[in-house]
Amino acid sequence: MFKYLLTTLTLVVVAIFFGGCFSSNKSGNTASPQRTYKENIAKTGQTTCYNKHYPSQRVSCLGPLALHDNGWYATVKNMGRASNFTANGNHTIITDHLTGLMWQNTLYPSSLNWKRATNYCKSLSLGSYHDWRLPTVGQLETIIDYGKSEPAINPIFSHTHSSYYWTSKTSGGIVWNIDFDYGSDMNYYGTTQKAYVRCVRKEKL
Repeated sequence: MFKYLLTTLTLVVVAIFFGGCFSSNKSGNTASPQRTYKENIAKTGQTTCYNKHYPSQRVSCLGPLALHDNGWYATVKNMGRASNFTANGNHTIITDHLTGLMWQNTLYPSSLNWKRATNYCKSLSLGSYHDWRLPTVGQLETIIDYGKSEPAINPIFSHTHSSYYWTSKTSGGIVWNIDFDYGSDMNYYGTTQKAYVRCVRKEKL
């Protein structure tokens, strides 16, 4: 009987010990993604907050009606990392060290149709690089600054039209573009229409 009780007690102690280990490990795993999440959010420049019931209405970011949008996270939660832009010696290439993207910063004075814009980037030779291309929607969105307008972009990009820029995203004969007047990305053109171009490449780290 005593041997049975001793065995049972031992099993209980072992279960409690390992249960505590697993509990601690689980707790650690819960905290880690939060830190990663905070570190990986990119700031967009937006500091204004909007009414969650009437999104076009501006409200205090500290009030209960504030929509939990970019402005709310930036001002209330203080979350996110600002883009880390640097320019090369002659300011023709801007590198964002947060995303690892390198951006053309030379002025192409006229707008182009989508096919010509695509070919322009493919044939671009800039800074000894020859692998330039049109950006995706998500990539072009990373350089929008919603705290600015006309153009909605960091001033380090010295050649920016307050107008539409091509992306590589196509759907049913139309191409998505972004308006750098205020940073709107709900725009699309037919491929024969004209927009401006800013080529991109991935920084090789």
